[in-house]
Amino acid sequence: SGASHNSTTAAIIPPSAARREVDVVVYGSTTSGLGVIRGLKMALARHPGRLTVALVSVAEALESPLVQGLCIEDDYDPGSITGFYQEFRTEVARYYEAMGIWPHERNGRLTYEPVVAQSVLESLVFNDAMLPERVRGRVDLVRVQGVLTEAADVDGDRHVVVTRPDGSRLRLDARYLVDASVEADLARMVGCRYMMGRSADVFDDVRGPRPPKPTRADLYAVSPQSLGCLVTLVSVPGGARPIEERDDWLAAQAAQGERWKMPEAVLAGFPQSWSM
Repeated sequence: SGASHNSTTAAIIPPSAARREVDVVVYGSTTSGLGVIRGLKMALARHPGRLTVALVSVAEALESPLVQGLCIEDDYDPGSITGFYQEFRTEVARYYEAMGIWPHERNGRLTYEPVVAQSVLESLVFNDAMLPERVRGRVDLVRVQGVLTEAADVDGDRHVVVTRPDGSRLRLDARYLVDASVEADLARMVGCRYMMGRSADVFDDVRGPRPPKPTRADLYAVSPQSLGCLVTLVSVPGGARPIEERDDWLAAQAAQGERWKMPEAVLAGFPQSWSM
């Protein structure tokens, strides 16, 4: 089964195209966005027609945390898992077991490599070989890379406009829009109301009010999280310097003292791989 996790049935819309009609736009190649496509394919077993689905994402790489380094199951009760994630879990386990590797920890949690997760997800979503035979080939899937710049969701005008990496714009007219982005980018752009942080206020990016910038004055009430940390990982050709040799590390350590010191086990585990 591991060898079959390669081919894809997703087409790419040519750069010259400026407009395309589809049945469904899925915005975001997150786990939920991929699950939508898988679900639509499976649902065609009870539907007589065909569907054209456009998967829009900001990058060619999948946005699912499963392929972005999650690497260990964030669930301590694996027996309760169902649906799309259960399919993913089964295929990952089958991949490793075929090589004589036991991918489960003692408590049953699954561990895996990002490259394997990507291969399995692409096989489940983009390759019809893992579908029941009666529904194969009935979803025409196209992938679009770009940034969402315009959207509407009203009767008679349901569309998104994407600006592609080369600067060209593509309009996708659809019957349905599905927002699978991490921060509800599409939903907010079409005027969905939302709340944020600890505030009881309701915001609307189209009709207003829009959320104010979080400040100390209101104790950051509208901050999405009370504390956020941004970690940037950089690949350095030839290997990065050890963390403790970086100038910013030394400056921070001098300012923070022992509170800033990273455990020796972590430093030893990643001697040249990354800096934080």
